[in-house]
Amino acid sequence: ATLRELENDDDEAAFNREFHRLWMTLSTQRWPVEEVGLALTFEWWDGSADETLSLGGEVDWRPNDAFRFTLGSFYSLYKYDLFVVDERSDVTTIFLKLRWKVASDFRLNGRYEFETGDEGDFHTFLVGFDWRF
Repeated sequence: ATLRELENDDDEAAFNREFHRLWMTLSTQRWPVEEVGLALTFEWWDGSADETLSLGGEVDWRPNDAFRFTLGSFYSLYKYDLFVVDERSDVTTIFLKLRWKVASDFRLNGRYEFETGDEGDFHTFLVGFDWRF
């Protein structure tokens, strides 16, 4: 659960919202088959003038020890975009993640997100790496 209460209601503005969020996630690992995991998230959002129920989820596929693919979707009543310092509301996100374990201490990561909401549609691509030492 996330409960965000402002001391003074007049302080509410972009990046400073009062809301309540309750959620529950049910997940599996290596089910329904050895290489697949599933997650399903139920959410209730209660914001200033908005009350929303949502359902999100993801499918995680690991065909071998080197690769992991994740496809999923989730909802956000408020979502912050730190690249352009913006707040969007009523956003549905669909994403695809890829992780490639190149070596025991080195991984390449990629993520694509498609967002649709009150402010329009957005595409985000992220590429990075992890080096563990």
